[in-house]
Amino acid sequence: MATMKLGSKPEIFVLEGLTWRCMTELESDVVVEVGEMSFYLHKFPLLSRSGVLQRMISEYQAPEEGGGMCTLQLDDIPGGAKAFELAARFCYDVKIELNALNVVCLRCAAEYLRMTDDYAEGNLITQAESFLADVLANWKDSIKALETCEGVLPTAEDLHISEADADADEGKGKDPPAEAITDVKARVSELEKECQSMKQEIRRLGRPRRSWRLLTRKCGFGTKVQQAQPAMSGK
Repeated sequence: MATMKLGSKPEIFVLEGLTWRCMTELESDVVVEVGEMSFYLHKFPLLSRSGVLQRMISEYQAPEEGGGMCTLQLDDIPGGAKAFELAARFCYDVKIELNALNVVCLRCAAEYLRMTDDYAEGNLITQAESFLADVLANWKDSIKALETCEGVLPTAEDLHISEADADADEGKGKDPPAEAITDVKARVSELEKECQSMKQEIRRLGRPRRSWRLLTRKCGFGTKVQQAQPAMSGK
């Protein structure tokens, strides 16, 4: 399975129950809540990489009674706490590894957080796009990536599964194995049924780029998606 290593710094994240803490010389000045998980982090690494977190931090208003740390909620981020954990590590340049099993969720999370090159060169969307192209060049990795897509279906608008693209290796000059096509068709059929029940829970996601469109085309996804709008805590 293809992998891509990012970051250069050693581990600085410590898990304590349902709380992730970034252990540096500076005290945490922001808490990001994702579901049941809490991330005690620092504003600068986040706002320097993410347009959404930059906006949320700048607009945050402390409660009238005062006190407390800047607290943001990202309950509907694609991929949940695991995807945000990887995105946060990326913001701190801590070592992470991309693979076919996490690149889809991380790509969705990066889009949701607006981690574009407008904020930092070689930002997470660019890195995920680059690795996604490698994943799509390998039929087995493409199948693995497809199988992770159901985890982000509730966060895309008008997203549905249609018939499988039998020629998923289009442009590579060879046909995929017959058994692989059968597996994908069966999996797509399952996902299509699940997706129908999720339509009422669908959220908006940012407009994907070229390689993301390629993945959706290979998986049979619709491509009409919009920018997600995270909720901000009033804590």
